[in-house]
Amino acid sequence: MLGLDATPGISKTNLWACMGLGFLGTTVITFLPAGQPYILNEVLGLSAGDLGRITGYLQIAAEVALILSLTWYGALADRIGRRPVAVAGLLLCAAGAALYPFAGNAAVLVALRVLFALGIAALHVTMSAITADYVRDRTRGRAYGWLGLFSGIGAVIAVLVLVRLPSMLEQGGMEPSRPPGPAS
Repeated sequence: MLGLDATPGISKTNLWACMGLGFLGTTVITFLPAGQPYILNEVLGLSAGDLGRITGYLQIAAEVALILSLTWYGALADRIGRRPVAVAGLLLCAAGAALYPFAGNAAVLVALRVLFALGIAALHVTMSAITADYVRDRTRGRAYGWLGLFSGIGAVIAVLVLVRLPSMLEQGGMEPSRPPGPAS
């Protein structure tokens, strides 16, 4: 498949699932940061003065969580398997993204962004590890190239389609739903 030499016991379906994880994982990973300005401004109603400060808090918290959890996820993926860690990563990202628009204050936003970052870390570790596990050494570079291509397509879909979805829905007559209470 795609010029890749699979390790024994790995089927074409497994390889396509690996590339699908790259596509889906990167789509999810890219969506929240790309859509964050809309959520902070339109949905949560943060003032222009608060946007920079809150965005800084969110980014720092996410990066610290990501850095601190990467090694731990690598060990966990080696111990319990790649699939449970990948699924946990997708679920953590989904939970963080789904609850993000309902945050009532900056502390909750930071907690949800950390949750999302923990999911990102799990996905990063497992995408690389699964790719390495599924192909023989001589085609590993090609496999990472294909993973990069599928991941790039996922990022483009997130930025060009998913981030624009709220404005498309608003043009169709829908209005953003705001949670009760202040967001800062």
